[in-house]
Amino acid sequence: MCMEELIEYLRKFGGIGDAHEALIRKQATELTLCRYDIFLELGEVPSRIGYVANGALGAVRCDPCGGEVIDWFAVERTFVTGFSQFVRRMPSEVSVQAVTDSQMIVFGEANIRELSRNVSGWEEILKNLSNRDAVDWLARRQSISGHDARTRYLDFESRYPDLVDRIPQSMISAYLGLAPATVSRIRKSVRRDLSQVNVARPK
Repeated sequence: MCMEELIEYLRKFGGIGDAHEALIRKQATELTLCRYDIFLELGEVPSRIGYVANGALGAVRCDPCGGEVIDWFAVERTFVTGFSQFVRRMPSEVSVQAVTDSQMIVFGEANIRELSRNVSGWEEILKNLSNRDAVDWLARRQSISGHDARTRYLDFESRYPDLVDRIPQSMISAYLGLAPATVSRIRKSVRRDLSQVNVARPK
């Protein structure tokens, strides 16, 4: 089932004919990660790309004061790696690690070269994925920058609804750039408000 979902996902970014499916399946490898396992090291030149079939990964770095920052999360049915770094052969500026136990479908460098030679439009798919990365990164940063703490948290819940109760609160804090105590207070407030709305609804 995961492979079928991957094929459908790739078709969103470029033309993949039925004849290419068997080759894509042959070049793919399944990978299991436990929470905190590293998929891409900080400073490493990416040599593989991965599709998140189940679970979630995050891009982690340190701020100038040594605090942990999470730039983005990759959830189910998305690809993860630094595509621009992968294409340009540049060191990664973040460490990509599992934030939950995760199942992935991975393509290594040799697999990708094989697909580039034999699947028409594969390079276009990688380019489209890289462009999507850039657009998503900008949207995520804009959703946090210049907004108050509650708005940031509500955007996180809207953008990553499946992660709210699946990852430690410390990771949410690292993503939002807020103190854990602030996130805890906002979560309680949001849930209290939701509870009051539900009580007020006519039955």
